[in-house]
Amino acid sequence: MLKHTMKNVVKKSIRKTCGALPERGKRWIGKCAQHTLNALGLEAVPVAKTNGSSLSMAVRVQGGIGDSLIAFAWIKELHRHTRKKIDMHVFGRMDVLNDIAAMLPFIHAQNDISLYPMASGYDIKASIGHFIHIDYMDAEKIRRLDPELVSMLQKCMAFSAKYFRYSSQQPYFDGAWASLCTLRGWNRWDELGASGAVPFSRTTSGVLHLDIACFEALRKFALQNRPFITIHAGNDSHTRFTNKIWPVALWNAFCDRFREAYPDTLIVQIGAKNEQFIEKADISLCGKANFAETMIVLKQALLHVDGESGFVHARHILGGQSAVIFGPTPVEYFRYDGNADIVSPACANCMWMTEDWGYNCPRGFARPECMYAVTPESVLEHARGMLDGKKPCSYALDAHEVYSSEGRLKYYETLKDICATCHLELKPISEHITGEAGTYIHASKQWEYPFAVRNIESMNKTPLRIADVGGGRGALSGYLARQGHHVAVYDVNYLWDHGGDRDIENAFFRFAEKTGFSADYGSVFNIPVPDETFDVVACISVLEHVPYKEYALKELLRVLKRNGKLILTYDFVLENPVDRDALRVEIFTPETLAHELSSLSIQEIPHSMEEIRKGLNDIKADNVNIADDMTVAGLVIIKR
Repeated sequence: MLKHTMKNVVKKSIRKTCGALPERGKRWIGKCAQHTLNALGLEAVPVAKTNGSSLSMAVRVQGGIGDSLIAFAWIKELHRHTRKKIDMHVFGRMDVLNDIAAMLPFIHAQNDISLYPMASGYDIKASIGHFIHIDYMDAEKIRRLDPELVSMLQKCMAFSAKYFRYSSQQPYFDGAWASLCTLRGWNRWDELGASGAVPFSRTTSGVLHLDIACFEALRKFALQNRPFITIHAGNDSHTRFTNKIWPVALWNAFCDRFREAYPDTLIVQIGAKNEQFIEKADISLCGKANFAETMIVLKQALLHVDGESGFVHARHILGGQSAVIFGPTPVEYFRYDGNADIVSPACANCMWMTEDWGYNCPRGFARPECMYAVTPESVLEHARGMLDGKKPCSYALDAHEVYSSEGRLKYYETLKDICATCHLELKPISEHITGEAGTYIHASKQWEYPFAVRNIESMNKTPLRIADVGGGRGALSGYLARQGHHVAVYDVNYLWDHGGDRDIENAFFRFAEKTGFSADYGSVFNIPVPDETFDVVACISVLEHVPYKEYALKELLRVLKRNGKLILTYDFVLENPVDRDALRVEIFTPETLAHELSSLSIQEIPHSMEEIRKGLNDIKADNVNIADDMTVAGLVIIKR
């Protein structure tokens, strides 16, 4: 307790001292602070360790979950559009950073927000809220390493200066700023892109990686294979803006009416342990599920019902829809396309009209009449419209194949075309092919890529919108883009096979930009786009690396349009040994593949035992770089 108090005293006094100092003074104070904290055995002040050929950036992320998710999306875009790798350190609320930022590959360290003023040695220091404030930059060094980055940062500075009246008075002018943004046609995302520093708008994808191990939460909380919606009766646990919260009595009344309309659908309350308890919910996870588990539950919900809160932002980035109750906060500024906006019929939009607007009604009412005016019936009506508006899907098997020597020869001309188009040297199938910006065709993909290309070509349409999910730096995306298609590749990171070399990742982003396709962050468990976005979803040699395949297939099919094709290739074995290598977590067998397809009401068995045995023999005879008891196979599913 004493150590904690001493640390806070030191931090508070140094923050106060640093406030009006120039950067050089802050650095000197920071060094003194570090010596003080070290001498007391307390937390050290962050000091960047850079050299003349690399850049470092300290970013203060202001706000709670929703603000942080939007800020991380902007940081991601800066990372993707800079020419030089940046060692990115974020400073924020540690509960948020530990839950979200720790899983983001472009963020390399997390620190408590109180340490930001003392942090030293960074080439760039910036604060992100409703504006991007550049607090310091070493313009000479940045200009030498990445001249375009200087221009980006100067645009941020010019924008903050242009709207200095608002940017200098945060949060007290946030309501007025939101009104101005609405007049300009900007929302909460658009404002961060309005400077033109990096491409950023409401159409930019967010990034929120799911902890795969936390899918176990669905079983733990008895939600596996059960339909449910999520509700949330709170907001930021640090600010406790109670006027934004729909009253608990109305939540309970909504639950009663919803249960009458949907008796087979569970109502699951999510949130922090200190939030008001909704007794009529079927299950309350408040204080029982951690953030990572809550995100899994939120992702799998049929619908999320909430006030305007951080979980609505998270649900959007998770590719889901919400019914959102708006009272004191402005709907046009915070809304998302695809959500149901439930706007109070009483007075509304009083955000930051008074300093205590979040606790006391600016009109002087004893309670927030805007929230009490929203009826359970109106919320149910919006929820019903979203749930009943979803048309059921059906799936059919369109094509399937197991590796064979004859098939490899059949696809040889397509492989030659892929290599020629992507400027890759054609090699024997026993070898990996690597080319520009680390692009590659790993050995068995010399069969898998042509399998995918042939099935795309059979659609006889250009351009198609194509997602290459888990594609990494594979050559498939570049090839399809050069054929005239609109291609987006998604992966958790782009450097797993290069020892974490971020220069390779940056080079691949530049290659993608030059070639005309998008390289973004995502996974088979969360593709950050709305439902039915793509004509084709390709997932090449990914599923053997993940468990919980039913949720991966569900996500891949979610983003696929009707009459579109899901193209899968995968490692295949007759039987999974107990001691399989760590890289291949769970390989399809005939039984497990049939089980996953049956969950989609596909009863057809795609691969015969004869085909599988021939594939095992042929792939070994062709010296493909794969385990002796393994082959590769592929199939195509049509979504109706």
